Amino acid sequence: MLDVAKPREINLPGFFFQSEICTFVSNFLINPTTQNCHIRKLNLSDNEIGDKGVRILAENLLPHTKSLVALELRNNSITHVGAQWLFLCLESNESVIELDLGTGTRIESHPHRNKIGEGGARALARTLSKQRFLSWINLSYNMIGDKGFYHIMLQLAKTVLRLKGEGLQPMFFDFRNNLITENAME
Repeated sequence: MLDVAKPREINLPGFFFQSEICTFVSNFLINPTTQNCHIRKLNLSDNEIGDKGVRILAENLLPHTKSLVALELRNNSITHVGAQWLFLCLESNESVIELDLGTGTRIESHPHRNKIGEGGARALARTLSKQRFLSWINLSYNMIGDKGFYHIMLQLAKTVLRLKGEGLQPMFFDFRNNLITENAME
């Protein structure tokens, strides 16, 4: 018999399973016989899950998990569409505190890097206005641009003050290489 109480992480980076892995993992973790396995970290980086895979996770897994703390989705061809699904779902999720949508390498031309753009950045800003648990987010190489950065920073200023008042941890963001200029806050 499989002892599902011991695994704490699911690490499946770089297998290029595409969106099918999201269906499998979601079904596994919400299945009544395995739902008490208390997975704390899910790493599906470099699997080309795309927006379809993110939608599967957002609809089937994230609303039901209470133990998942870290979600790594680097280099998965996620656009603003997938980012909107993910951030909408995270508005009501109280367990995920670490989210990695960045690019794990310095290669700007990675064929499957995420590009959430300004639309994804706006969705994140909306989520930050409602969600109080996300504290570490990597958005490196996501092409959020000046407008996306502005929207996140505007909301982040309000959120940090609210979190500080509640005695919660400050947030960490990685904005490296996102087409942000010195005029972003104008």
